[in-house]
Amino acid sequence: MASTIHYQLKQLEGSTALYAYATEAGEKKGLFEVDFVEYERMCQKGQVPSIEDTVYLIRKSEHDSNFYGGIRVFFHLYKHYLQHGAYAQEYGQMA
Repeated sequence: MASTIHYQLKQLEGSTALYAYATEAGEKKGLFEVDFVEYERMCQKGQVPSIEDTVYLIRKSEHDSNFYGGIRVFFHLYKHYLQHGAYAQEYGQMA
């Protein structure tokens, strides 16, 4: 069963956003930076950027479930960015 992810924008510098995120129960927490402007620039140049080219997960470990939580948040945020042209502020309740 997948847990609900919550996130909150902590800082925005230029086109780079720093987000905090956690699961519903709050037992898995993380931070990551994302730059959708750079991601789209790479796509327009015909490049196919990987998630690692766009998202910098703080204390990233592929064996950590936080890594996958961060990826889930990325796709949620990117969908919002495509629909609204802006970074989302928050989703859910961060403790």
